[in-house]
Amino acid sequence: MQLDVDVLFDEGGLLVLDKPAGLAMHGGIGVRDDESLHGAIRDAWEIEPGFAGPSFLGRLDRPTSGLVVAALSRAALAAVEPGWRAGEVTKDYLAVVHGAVKERGAIDVPLAARRPHQRGSGRIEEARTEWQRIAGDRRASLVRCRLITGRTHQLRRHWKAAGHPIVGDPRYGHQARDRDLGTLDAGLLLHAWRLGHRGVVPQLPRLLEAPPPARLVELAARLGWTDALRALR
Repeated sequence: MQLDVDVLFDEGGLLVLDKPAGLAMHGGIGVRDDESLHGAIRDAWEIEPGFAGPSFLGRLDRPTSGLVVAALSRAALAAVEPGWRAGEVTKDYLAVVHGAVKERGAIDVPLAARRPHQRGSGRIEEARTEWQRIAGDRRASLVRCRLITGRTHQLRRHWKAAGHPIVGDPRYGHQARDRDLGTLDAGLLLHAWRLGHRGVVPQLPRLLEAPPPARLVELAARLGWTDALRALR
């Protein structure tokens, strides 16, 4: 498979890529491994012999775009994983949600475990999302979200629970509201935008950003949010 992604960092056995929406991270039901990001990386980069990589630090849903970090060796994974798991790497997303939201806030809604070995176990996990409104009106809001925890589908489930589903979400969204907004064909408007740290993971740059994708830029232009999107810091 030809890798059609932007490479933002490639050094010391670590890759940071800007994954497009629609590309699965791994092979699975209906997706061969050679059609996934995992398979594409194996085809395009040298993986340490005997290492079952690439190993991803965090995962993005198939319809979500943005930053993905992959380790190609045991040493690279060992260097980054402790700080990642300890929450010392900040993870900021951009999302468009239905309706008007206040200037900033947090969603603290526990979520049922969704990982394969825990699904159906009844286990409930604490989950927290902090957010800030960038632009918006009564129809929809552009928000910057920071994951404090990293639960499966956390942002998508949290915004649904808050009554402001993410625009274009095929699983947790609201198709009628998508239709009213004219975004039925826009796809999921969720983008892993920025990773940052304060020197705790020296193998990675302190700040990495994946530019907002075309689908988000186009909607921002239509709703009058272009200046707000450009002013993001």
